[in-house]
This record gives sequence, structure tokens and C-alpha cells, in this order.
Amino acid sequence: MANPRQCKSMFRLKAEQIYSLHDLLSGKYHIHGSWEVCGLEALGMFLYTMAGNGPNRDTNNRWVRSSSTVSIYFNRVLNAMHVLAGNILKPVDPNFTYTHPRLLEGNKFRPFYDSVGAVDGTHVSIVASVATSIENRNRHHVTTRNVLVVCDHDGRVMFLDTE
Repeated sequence: MANPRQCKSMFRLKAEQIYSLHDLLSGKYHIHGSWEVCGLEALGMFLYTMAGNGPNRDTNNRWVRSSSTVSIYFNRVLNAMHVLAGNILKPVDPNFTYTHPRLLEGNKFRPFYDSVGAVDGTHVSIVASVATSIENRNRHHVTTRNVLVVCDHDGRVMFLDTE
């Protein structure tokens, strides 16, 4: 993480962002290491795997850890990130009584005064197991996952689903 360019390339984050995420996960979500793997290393293995979209064996080769160790710590961080996402991805006004000022500016948005936000979907490339690769193939024969995203009028994500 001492080299900013390599850090961004390997983890898709800056070193300061990784340290901040580690502090958040260890403080609120109890991601701590053990005598075998420290918490920052567990987060590093998770980010490396997610950023490279690679298999478990690439991560065990990079960190010189067994596949079971990588899998255990990857799942711990993944579960913490899932809880974190549930705490972050929620509407500012859960009752949706607030109308965004941009909608009130002109008459062209009149039909959307009661709208919550915008909905869009996309396909994200994934590495699927042999058993699930057929059901995850798109029309171009690439394994992808369909993602649905709902954003409010300020672009904040309120809902995200990958099923």
C-alpha cells in the first residue's frame, strides 16, 4: 500500500480509503484478525478478490494462505460489508414525504412530483461456478449478474438487488 499506483490497481481504492474502511469495519462490525491473519490483511484479501474478480486460488497464491483460510476471512469481511450496506443503503426520508426541489423548478417534471427516484439495471461480469455458469450466461455467452439499482434524485443509492 506504500505505492499509490499499485494500491489503486490491486484494490481499486486508495490507501487512506482502505485504512478508513478497516477502522469502520473493525470498530462497528467487529472485523478483527487472529494470530494467523490480521484484520487489515483479511480486508486486503477481500478487496483483492473483489477488485480482480478472480478465483480463490489467486488470492491464496498472492497472500500465501490456504484456500480455507482465504475463504473464511473473505466470508467474514463479506458478511460485515453486507451489514454495512444495509445500514448505508436506505432512503433519507423513509416515508417519502419530501419532494425534491429540482422537481418543483419547472412544469416539465409535474408528472413526477410523487416519484421516489430513478430505477435502472445493468449486467456485471462475474466468475460463476461450473454448476451455475449456464444460468448466469447472457445473450453474448458471458457470465454476468443482473443488477437492479434504485437511486433518489440526488443520486444516492437506496436499493440494490442482484437476484
